[in-house]
Amino acid sequence: MANLQLIITALNKASGEINKVKNEIEGVGKSGKTAEKGVKGFGSSLSSVIGTAALVTGAVASVGLAIKEVYETAKEGAQLEYVRTKFDNLAESIGTVSDALLIDLREATRGTVSDAELVASAANFMALGLADTHEEVVRLTRVAGALGMNMNQLVLTLTNQTTMRFDQLGVAVEGFDEKVKALEATGLSAQEAFTEAFLQQAEEQIQRVGDIADTSAGKIMQMESAFKNLGDAIKLSMADTMDVFAPAMATLADNLTNNVKIGDEFTNVINGLRNAQKSGLIEADEYNAIMREIGVHNGMGTVTAEQLAIAQDALNEILGDSSFAADQTAESMIAQSIAAKQAEEANKKSSYCSTGSRRRNQQCRCCNALLF
Repeated sequence: MANLQLIITALNKASGEINKVKNEIEGVGKSGKTAEKGVKGFGSSLSSVIGTAALVTGAVASVGLAIKEVYETAKEGAQLEYVRTKFDNLAESIGTVSDALLIDLREATRGTVSDAELVASAANFMALGLADTHEEVVRLTRVAGALGMNMNQLVLTLTNQTTMRFDQLGVAVEGFDEKVKALEATGLSAQEAFTEAFLQQAEEQIQRVGDIADTSAGKIMQMESAFKNLGDAIKLSMADTMDVFAPAMATLADNLTNNVKIGDEFTNVINGLRNAQKSGLIEADEYNAIMREIGVHNGMGTVTAEQLAIAQDALNEILGDSSFAADQTAESMIAQSIAAKQAEEANKKSSYCSTGSRRRNQQCRCCNALLF
């Protein structure tokens, strides 16, 4: 892994170069010698920062991987914290104290199972109603640890009340049914009788085959659980950082999303203003004045909602005026058409005499009027 101090130094240097570029790029677009100086300064600084970036590429990549590792570690720590909270609440629900229960679970498994695994399995026992007392949780954990049982198989066996998985759990089936019947005869429910019979059967099996903690395999398990406890402790210590980090990153993501939306809308509005100029709805001077009011310039940063609103209002006003002008033109054309129609009707009427005769340049037979 890259030396952290070297990484920080390299990044600081790159940050300085980037800031220099940011300051000097403001000169781009200015008139005359000022603009020329700004462009030259920008090119020089850009070359410098590219060189710096090339030098620290490996360091930046290492930092990126490190940040990802930190995030994943903190995320796992948050999950461990959640399971521990559930364990605390469930322990309280059965009338015991979680810290005292965890101590007894450690002793029962003799260090072959990590704290996180003990907490998770015990929480499942209590949540599923497989253990209703402090003693039952410890006994179930004890037999599971001593015989090296798979916790998922154990939970399925007790939940479904079946002996199908006894061989996988390392528990003998012989004599089990008799134990269940005898316990039910004492007034226990079917679930209670099955669980108690299973515990007795498993405890007898431990007496016969021994505890895995006393074997070489058990010693390796103790070592592995010790290292897992160390790793989990680090993860838990970093979980608190998520309380600040996660909301901050969520806010950042929301802001970036909003900026993208505003940027897209702003581009559409600016294109609308350009089209308005090209089509002659506004003059070039008007267009430039609108751009200045919006705050459009070389090297401008993120578009703000205020800039979008100004641009949108300007475009709406232009389109509104254009629509009004179009309406006025349409009304004028309609009026002219109506007037022409009326004139045509008047001409037709003038071609008739009082009796309705329609003879141009002739004398009416009935009234002797000359028709034109």
